Amino acid sequence: MNEHLYNRLLHEGLKCFELPTQHVNLLSAFNKKSNRVKEQAMLDVKIGGFKVNQIVLLSPQLVTDAILELDFLVDYKAVINFAERSITLKINGEYTKIEFIGIKETTNALEESSSENQFHSFGLVPNFPRKLPSLTADSG
Repeated sequence: MNEHLYNRLLHEGLKCFELPTQHVNLLSAFNKKSNRVKEQAMLDVKIGGFKVNQIVLLSPQLVTDAILELDFLVDYKAVINFAERSITLKINGEYTKIEFIGIKETTNALEESSSENQFHSFGLVPNFPRKLPSLTADSG
């Protein structure tokens, strides 16, 4: 997850558990550079009607907001359908389908929205304290 987005979400009230990392590097696909990742956070992420606890690596060098890691996709038996622009995940024995948009659409949408709307659109749910209301990606 982009560290700048994470910090904005913290400012908006996201509560989570932060952990240090050891021997974790983020490799660039373009220039063979390696950047050390110093922090990670444990977040509750709401996907469809489900909450999953996920550890995310925090990096200020990440150009996009977040990247789903391979282990996450394997654990939830992801099926990516580019024609439908969707990802189907199996969570707690049930399938949930998530539609996605490209980077151009994401950039345009984020430029037009507030941090609060971004908080909702990423489906992040505060982890601590547990009594906070659940946030959803559905704005209704």
